[in-house]
Amino acid sequence: MKKTIAWSRLLNLALIAFFLLGAFMNLFGPASIAQDFAKWGYPASFRYVTGGLELVVAGLLSVRRYQMLGIFLGGTVMLSALLTLIVNGEGLHAAAPAVVLLAFYLLLKTRSPKR
Repeated sequence: MKKTIAWSRLLNLALIAFFLLGAFMNLFGPASIAQDFAKWGYPASFRYVTGGLELVVAGLLSVRRYQMLGIFLGGTVMLSALLTLIVNGEGLHAAAPAVVLLAFYLLLKTRSPKR
């Protein structure tokens, strides 16, 4: 059991870091990020909505009591990113959100009661 706890904590920390980096890039990154959002059919300012959501996800994942909410909100953000990339023909870029979705699934499995 100790290995599972250490493994899930490491995975959670990696997800927090991922979402903090994503939030920072969307909120303060180069103009090319706004251009990407526009290219995908979103308003250029939608990067701030996404960055804000990513910041909230990182915060939720940081507090054990709210981790499940962070998992589901983060999963929703990543599923949206995955579908946006696939619909816009950027399938190779879809690997990152797919891996994060897998990480959320694994983290969720460590929180689920054993049967």
